[in-house]
Amino acid sequence: MSERIVDTLQNPFPSYSIEVFPPKPNSEKTLEIIFRTIDRLNALDPSFVSVTYGSGGYNRERALSIAGHLIQGAYCALSHITAVGYLRSDITDLLDQLFYLGVRNLLALRGDIPADLIFPDTQLDRFRYAFDLIEYVKRDGRFCIGAAAYPEGYADTMDVDLSIQYLKKKADVGADFFITQLFYDNDRFFRFLDKAQSANISQPIIPGIMPILRNTNLKRILNLSSTSIPASLQEKIDRFGKDPLDLEKVGIDHAAKQIKNLRERGIKHIHLYTMNKSRQIIEICRLSEAVS
Repeated sequence: MSERIVDTLQNPFPSYSIEVFPPKPNSEKTLEIIFRTIDRLNALDPSFVSVTYGSGGYNRERALSIAGHLIQGAYCALSHITAVGYLRSDITDLLDQLFYLGVRNLLALRGDIPADLIFPDTQLDRFRYAFDLIEYVKRDGRFCIGAAAYPEGYADTMDVDLSIQYLKKKADVGADFFITQLFYDNDRFFRFLDKAQSANISQPIIPGIMPILRNTNLKRILNLSSTSIPASLQEKIDRFGKDPLDLEKVGIDHAAKQIKNLRERGIKHIHLYTMNKSRQIIEICRLSEAVS
């Protein structure tokens, strides 16, 4: 397996990648549970495994432990790093730590901005935006760099053209590939791809799929993102949403249809936001006829 994700994306065959996250420190779940989840998801033969953590570095040590476990297990690990609130020296130390672990691929994100955070003009050694962080990591020269793409715009603006402008900035300063925020309407994703191509963005853009499995999960998604729900899906949610098992079936079915449609329209690689759920994710892939 290539160390650089951008190289693995040249594979002409259908493939998946997955995202997992560490349990909260006060959770009864342990890292061993996450490791077992990853082992079960290995049935998908993931091209890489993305490991996220909370804003402001929350839970980062556990995320690093997962990344180390992945490297030891011969997985290709994609570690998240965030820009907001960090000094350049902080990022340099983190890059050294990740490289020592064996990580060679990073997803460079802005991160959530705390309400009390300000950026004095004198603090020029802090990062404000994802593209600042991407440019800094690119100069480091040791990592393949992924970045986020927003097919329906940012949550605070929902302006797709503005999203393309920022995507172009990230591409120009060194992003090697992009992973989209979750979406439930494939047509919106393909319109976004068309706009990216018109802006001369040539880096691969990987669609990110997150199934709706619980009502609380859905509410959180809608609160934190600009994601829209197609009318046909909303009708099913309204009809079956009161029963958790029925809602899960709706979410699994919709995600499977999304993947099948993406494949039929030429998309080879799909990123799965697993929410640390192995059974449901494997069932989605089975239903999409992409996994035997």
